[in-house]
Amino acid sequence: LVATGSRYKRLGIPGENKFDGKGVAWCSTCDAPIFKGMDVAVLGGGNSGLEAVHDLLPYAKNIILIHRSDTLKGDPVLEERILREPKVAIILNAEPKEILGGDMVTGLKYQDKTSGETKELKVQGVFVKIGQIPNTEFLGDLVKKNEWGRVIIDHKTQKSSIPGIWVAGDSSDVL
Repeated sequence: LVATGSRYKRLGIPGENKFDGKGVAWCSTCDAPIFKGMDVAVLGGGNSGLEAVHDLLPYAKNIILIHRSDTLKGDPVLEERILREPKVAIILNAEPKEILGGDMVTGLKYQDKTSGETKELKVQGVFVKIGQIPNTEFLGDLVKKNEWGRVIIDHKTQKSSIPGIWVAGDSSDVL
């Protein structure tokens, strides 16, 4: 039984690793209460990012959703709900460049992809919500996988393409 889960995608920018657990967060359902009364950036404009904004609404003072594209990619109902929130600002066409701080996060540098200008936000938290990677690399080409590396299974039995190998959870193509 393969049930190796997944891991969060990383940006690979300066400060991301240094401030992991010191203002950089990955799980909004786990960590949103830590940011009560703070200004927070959420990086990612898909469902993960929109859901993180929703999770932060009862806690954060202000939430800035930053997305690399010119349109959000999440569920329209969730997007509409978030757009109505006065403490949520959305910055599109923005490329995160560096997470700033001393002992803890104090800001985020990003590049405005339209103007080319580098800008800085004062935030105490950064939630990286750009997707997940299944932990299936160790399987190599042994079983069939989809384009995201999730093992393709029979959704009723959990069987993979190879007899005797079953897959469950984030390692599988069942989402």
